[in-house]
Amino acid sequence: AHSDLNRIIAVNILAGDKAIQNSDFIRALGYCRTAKSLLPSDHWSSMYDPSLRLHLSLSKSLYANGQVDLAESTLRELIDNSRDPLDTLDAHHQLHFMLHQSNRRSEEAFQGCMRLLEQLGEDVPDNFENTSAPPFARIRHVLEKKSEEEILAIQDLNDENDLRRIRFLSQACIISSTALRPRMTAYCIARMVEISLKGFSVYTPYAFVALGTFLCGQRINAISEAQRIGKIALRLFNERFSDPGQLPLFNLAYYGFVSVRFESFQTCATHLRQASTVAFSTGNFALAIINNQISINKFFFAGKPLPSISEDIKRQIELTVKYKDSRCVNYARFWNQTLQSLMHGEAENSSLPEDRHLDATASMMDTFHKAVQTFWKGHHKRFIFLMGQSTSNQQGNAMADIPKLMSIINNFYHSLVACALVKASSKVSEMRRVIAHVREDLKELASESPQNYENKKQLLEAEIYSCKRNESHNKYVRKVYDASILSAKSSNFIHEQGLACELAGKHFLGAGKRDLARKYLEDAQKCYTEWGCTPKVHYVKDILSGMDD
Repeated sequence: AHSDLNRIIAVNILAGDKAIQNSDFIRALGYCRTAKSLLPSDHWSSMYDPSLRLHLSLSKSLYANGQVDLAESTLRELIDNSRDPLDTLDAHHQLHFMLHQSNRRSEEAFQGCMRLLEQLGEDVPDNFENTSAPPFARIRHVLEKKSEEEILAIQDLNDENDLRRIRFLSQACIISSTALRPRMTAYCIARMVEISLKGFSVYTPYAFVALGTFLCGQRINAISEAQRIGKIALRLFNERFSDPGQLPLFNLAYYGFVSVRFESFQTCATHLRQASTVAFSTGNFALAIINNQISINKFFFAGKPLPSISEDIKRQIELTVKYKDSRCVNYARFWNQTLQSLMHGEAENSSLPEDRHLDATASMMDTFHKAVQTFWKGHHKRFIFLMGQSTSNQQGNAMADIPKLMSIINNFYHSLVACALVKASSKVSEMRRVIAHVREDLKELASESPQNYENKKQLLEAEIYSCKRNESHNKYVRKVYDASILSAKSSNFIHEQGLACELAGKHFLGAGKRDLARKYLEDAQKCYTEWGCTPKVHYVKDILSGMDD
């Protein structure tokens, strides 16, 4: 009878594992709970290995079904009853991601990674502020001296302990990059790449792309170097380590932060959405949620119709609540308010529980969303105030070292607002400095990624000439406005096509060319209608109505 019971337990554990592999987490939970109910009271001593396997599967199934607290307690039971620290590595890995999803427990998750790394023989520094620069400089030098083919020829890593260390270094890197200090992130990246240069593993593509992410951050800004390392990472992933389990993490770093400097926004968004789908299917809901969140960001910048993005946001809110992801709950709330503002004229009150404690990254996101809303509403002075807040928020923030598309877009908006204020003879010298700075940035960005930035560069150029109010420039100004409109249209940036049409219409209306102005403004109204931005539709309609009076 005892052996029969053990076989029934084993069959249910096996069935649960198979169900997890098939992404059938409801059925998996049933099998795991059945197996758990049949375990003898002394199962941690009499059935140690099956108990380890069962509790990992049970926690994954509980988490997948939104029972986050039970999933955490199941992992802690495993850790408390383990005989060897190495038996707890998978449990700790799951647990750290759960803790990180709560923005007040990221420090706990990071310190958990550091303790494990110390147990694995990693010489973890006491003070990150003074330790990461030398290895970071050293690995950059080593990689610079090697050709792409020499790097790709590096053999596989065979040291099991190094494999364990790079696994938790990659997890610590994710946690520190979104919650803590840039020096911690730099240390983790440097160590991941140092280990990878001894031998490649399934974690190497992420190590390289994380390095690329950091290199094209705002502090270092080594774009060409970052692009080279990022493309090597992509080759490694596609040709050598195409592991579905690593795809969500790799795509998050590559398409979320590196390739956005040279790939189209739509391409990046599509790959991030794919990564989210894969992560959901494998039960990695933390990475599924964050990939989905960043895909929403990219789809917004790509001009996806607002009602469609709004549906994505509603789904994202449901997921963040279900899996108690308090960090992404805030981000989803910000996006929901922005979408409601752009679609209906005012932000709806969020139905999410208010989290008044926002970390520095969340505060930066909050300011960004307020700035987006005020820009599209035409509240120029309020926008300038928020841009000042945004600069303050980024100081000392870990994410200031990560290339932030939102900063690029807000700087673009800032330059257009500056042009409007110059036309109104307000803060002229200060605004001209803003315009000159963004103008140079957009020239560089447009040379790297014309499909994303050429229309923006041309629109700013047209607005600069519009500020001069010289009738002899009208022919050239029209040519540049038209170039911006055509570029936006070819990139499917319907929102920025509408913006270029609106600004062209207002320019020619001020120049007394009413028929030409009407044509541009009517095109702007059509674009804003297609985008789903009702307040902008009404705004342009009011201008057209005023022209008829």
